[in-house]
Amino acid sequence: MAISLLAASVGGWVAGLRRPDVTRAPVPRASATAAPLQRVVHRASDPAKVAQFYESCIGLQQLAADGATLLGRSEAGLCLEVVPGDASGGYATLSARVPDVDEAVRKVRDWYGEEATAVVEAETVEHGASLIPDQPDDTVTPIKQATVQDPSGATLVLWEGGSAPTLSAALLPVYEWKKSQSWCALPCLLERVSSLELTSPFPTRRYEETLGWSTLRQQSNVPLEASMTFTLGVPADEAPGPCGPMGDEPAGVLQIRYDYGSKKPKVEDGLVALVVGSGTADALSDPDGYPVKAS
Repeated sequence: MAISLLAASVGGWVAGLRRPDVTRAPVPRASATAAPLQRVVHRASDPAKVAQFYESCIGLQQLAADGATLLGRSEAGLCLEVVPGDASGGYATLSARVPDVDEAVRKVRDWYGEEATAVVEAETVEHGASLIPDQPDDTVTPIKQATVQDPSGATLVLWEGGSAPTLSAALLPVYEWKKSQSWCALPCLLERVSSLELTSPFPTRRYEETLGWSTLRQQSNVPLEASMTFTLGVPADEAPGPCGPMGDEPAGVLQIRYDYGSKKPKVEDGLVALVVGSGTADALSDPDGYPVKAS
């Protein structure tokens, strides 16, 4: 199976778009009982091969978890659980913080051998200012990153930082909602937008109400791409960066990305569940139909 090291960003301006002007509001705090995102469960035909890839190329550890194929830095942080089964696609995109992106990319190439084709080398992406936390408009956060695929076909964003390989985030595309205002989840609602009309609410409030999470970062991706990313989870001492927590802790977050003008994503069978806390409660579905298991 050919594997591509994809471009880390979309270069150039998106015509007619710029970072919108909005009225900002204070960042809400998570519930005192809120649990973090603990696992992302993917289905793969060969869990052992997927595990070997993450161990050999990314540097994650295979953790003892009652016979499950569990990969991460520690069970206290975000982990990938791989269960056996056939899947047609629809995985969550994962982000992994690694000390050296170039070294990780080299190992991925060595892993796939002649089947690996590089489209664009790892590059430093200059992410713009966030609305939450409220950063000055000229703020730039440079992050060296690259994008690869694991043997199951799931996308993995590699970004440079920290002292040990760590899964930092799961990323899901979301739909432009045209339902009731109660599903509108921007904690700071867009009251005034210039040069770009946004009429669709986002499902962050559902995560806040159901899981007790906070919106930790709200990031316009213009001009890199015509989208916005919302980072959700339990607040830490330091706000997360564009790809996830910037510190050396193993904590993980959920990121949801709205692509302007997108259609409702098809939830396929590669993603089994997002597990929050112990995941012992009944299964839930977020507004797009993504499966969630909470404690």
